[in-house]
Amino acid sequence: MRTEANTVDVRGLRVHEADAAVEERLRGANGPVWVIHGIGTGKLKRGLCEWLAGVPYVERVSDAEQGDGGMGCWARVTGGWKAFDSSTGCRLPENSVLSPDASLLALDRWQVLSAYQHNGARLCS
Repeated sequence: MRTEANTVDVRGLRVHEADAAVEERLRGANGPVWVIHGIGTGKLKRGLCEWLAGVPYVERVSDAEQGDGGMGCWARVTGGWKAFDSSTGCRLPENSVLSPDASLLALDRWQVLSAYQHNGARLCS
């Protein structure tokens, strides 16, 4: 369901400005994000689609349903990952701790962890 919290309006922005606004919204997303890009010349939509195609945690990009603005007004972006910083350690099967510079965890795997397992995880923001 589209809400104010999962929608970002980038109409009138340049592509690099829109990329930054969408990235900020995606980092806090726990599901779909709707991007209002407007109709205009199509340059903003094309630029966003090209950029999003290279973002590893974006599951898919598609035009919204007609009732949500259709292909001229909306794009739907689904983020499916949680990003963690280097202060987060991952306990390995032999009980050692691995702490990479950054790591990604699929959102569906994060959601099945207990509150105890979430404790201490340092999400990138």
